[in-house]
Amino acid sequence: FFNPLDVVRKNYWHRDMQYSHIPDEQQQQLHHQLTSLHVRIPLVDETGIELIPHSHKQWDSELERNVRFAMNGQEQHNDLPHSQLISLKQGDVLVFNAQMIHRGRYDFNAARLALDICMGTAHPLIDGFRDRTVQPTAQELTQIENRQ
Repeated sequence: FFNPLDVVRKNYWHRDMQYSHIPDEQQQQLHHQLTSLHVRIPLVDETGIELIPHSHKQWDSELERNVRFAMNGQEQHNDLPHSQLISLKQGDVLVFNAQMIHRGRYDFNAARLALDICMGTAHPLIDGFRDRTVQPTAQELTQIENRQ
């Protein structure tokens, strides 16, 4: 991840799945069935992530929903209560559930550069996001001793 080219774009709260084709009501129903781990390794020091603790365990409050979707006079960049701003040093590792409400804070960093790895549990509704060209073949899977 890096700072956006659009320097006017403000930081926006989201759950990663909100950018999928899956309706929000259905995402809410599936919320506890999905694990979406996001591993972030900053390549430079940064104050680059802000999140709402425990929001992967519960669905949005009315305010959180209004902010995420810019409804009822709210904007996606408005501050949310109970948020936690995370500062990381080069080489630190942050692991969080991408179903948490979070936002990138590129406004605090002249440069933001990180290696981000996202992985999660398989589910039929999100299967279309997988790139099968980079996954092991059936034959390769038989050669893996610990196939959890």
